[in-house]
Amino acid sequence: MSMKIVRILAPIDFSEGSRKAVEYALEIGRRYEAAVDLLYVWTPEAYVIPEMSGAVASSMAYASDYGAEAAWKNDMEAFRASLDTRGVEVQGRVECGHPAETIVKAAHEGEYGLIVMGTHGRTGLQHVLIGSVAERVVRLAHCPVLSVPMSVRPRQEGGR
Repeated sequence: MSMKIVRILAPIDFSEGSRKAVEYALEIGRRYEAAVDLLYVWTPEAYVIPEMSGAVASSMAYASDYGAEAAWKNDMEAFRASLDTRGVEVQGRVECGHPAETIVKAAHEGEYGLIVMGTHGRTGLQHVLIGSVAERVVRLAHCPVLSVPMSVRPRQEGGR
């Protein structure tokens, strides 16, 4: 069976764990001559004072979210610029929504051959309360998902 990966989706959260996952995505991209698309999904925060009514509250929430999206786009560009992208076409984009569902939708619509994402390694009550975006993506995705634990160190070429 031969596998052809043309595009890889690498969801990020700007953490060290997502940086490790992106390093794996870039290495796979080099080996398969595949493009890597970085995706950050942010969830809007409505900073609204309860006493405010409809239009004013909506305007404030929109302004807050608009400013947040612009900031996330700047962070994405800085993150992308900090990577060693030799030999790999890398794009970055920012979307608003629920992280797992937005990642799965982007992967499906973009016809990605692989999703590579980091995991935080939460366990116990923290995992139950917060859940795992990576776990949900694995369950819902229509393509293979490589989850990279924070504790993993990439092996060098020819290394053990």
